Amino acid sequence: MYYNEYDLSVYNNEIKEFLPSKIIDSHAHVWLDKFILNIETKKRGVNWIKLVANDNPCDELMNTYKTVFQGIDVEPVIFGFPDVNTDIEISNNYVLKQPFRKLVLSLPEWTADKLYAEIKRGFCGLKPYFTFAPKHISENEITIFDYLPKHHLEVCNEFGLPVVLHIPRSNRLKDKMNLQQLLEIDKKFKNVKLVIAHIGRMYCKEDFADAFEVLKQTKNLYFDFSANCLDLAMENVLKYFGSERLIFGSDLPITKMRMQRISVAGKYLNLVPKGLYGDLSGEVSMGELPDLLSEKLTLFINEEILACKRAVTACKMGRNDVENIFYNNSNNIF
Repeated sequence: MYYNEYDLSVYNNEIKEFLPSKIIDSHAHVWLDKFILNIETKKRGVNWIKLVANDNPCDELMNTYKTVFQGIDVEPVIFGFPDVNTDIEISNNYVLKQPFRKLVLSLPEWTADKLYAEIKRGFCGLKPYFTFAPKHISENEITIFDYLPKHHLEVCNEFGLPVVLHIPRSNRLKDKMNLQQLLEIDKKFKNVKLVIAHIGRMYCKEDFADAFEVLKQTKNLYFDFSANCLDLAMENVLKYFGSERLIFGSDLPITKMRMQRISVAGKYLNLVPKGLYGDLSGEVSMGELPDLLSEKLTLFINEEILACKRAVTACKMGRNDVENIFYNNSNNIF
């Protein structure tokens, strides 16, 4: 029910010919609703993502690909839902059973031996998340090493493993601490393939500052543009790093949302059809449009890919670059 004729027309007319016949989705969540324990009262991060789906079983993910990417072969890189209330053990066990490349949701309190044991079970990399940082640290004081400790990086470095990292702190890649620690990881852990999720949460032009200028010296940082519709952010990755460092990720099921993202006073705002996602009175990142305007809203995933298409066009890149972004880079990283 989330997909309609307008979505199909956008795909057929503007997206399908842009994409390679085979793509890798480097950032896909799979979990069951029963994995969420609902015992935590104080939340970290935004709440609006939970308005789209209560869960996303693996077969539902594959059905979504068949619907949204008709005629294209999609292979996912999967991991669980990194919520502080998720039963991590059960979630990781579910992911492990699936026949795809998979990342382990990692907890900072794990020892190096525990992490190594998890990797040996069949995971190809890590998905740490800032919500797993110790509870006594306030959300805007969390550092990367609070949830991706150095002894975990040492394990990843030894085996050349990828890490998909969600940047902490409200200033994101403008934050000097974040930049300093990313440079340290790149310098000290040369075999770690560090994927900066959502292009460091650069959703508005105000999120930039000098981040790319600082990070241009890095060798092993990659950027996925999952749930990011800002073509300017993708353009900058392409200009500073080339097509070998930008990778496609969907962030499904979140990007099944019907929406358009705009920027208001340096903050992103998701515009959605009125009433479709319930009561939004407490969601500062969500806004509603009346029915007539909503008719031309397509899916988040379509908006994301269209932004990438604009960036590729602006940088005058060709088919080989598109294949790097949507297949080759992830195939090498994971």
